[in-house]
Amino acid sequence: MITEAQINELKAKYGNVLSQVTIHTKDKTVEYVIRIPPRSVIDAVASESRPGTVNVNEVSKILISNCVLAGDMDLIERDGNVYSTLLSRIKDEINDYKAEVKNL
Repeated sequence: MITEAQINELKAKYGNVLSQVTIHTKDKTVEYVIRIPPRSVIDAVASESRPGTVNVNEVSKILISNCVLAGDMDLIERDGNVYSTLLSRIKDEINDYKAEVKNL
């Protein structure tokens, strides 16, 4: 379980870009704190995505290692469902902003 002190520490370090993710596995409930990927992570992901090809394994490693800040890190390696759920949530965070476009 992630404590309030840990969350406050992460907020102090990373600001207001954190989300808590609760995952219900078959035998337990686990919590993680993730952050919205900063530009440096987006740039690293883009460098792994050349026209026509994407190195999915490398992109996934970059996102997990830079955006998952707290939680059972060993479980991420052992449980593919936890891994893919966290990746999905991180990707949702990337697309979470709404934008309006106006033709000029």
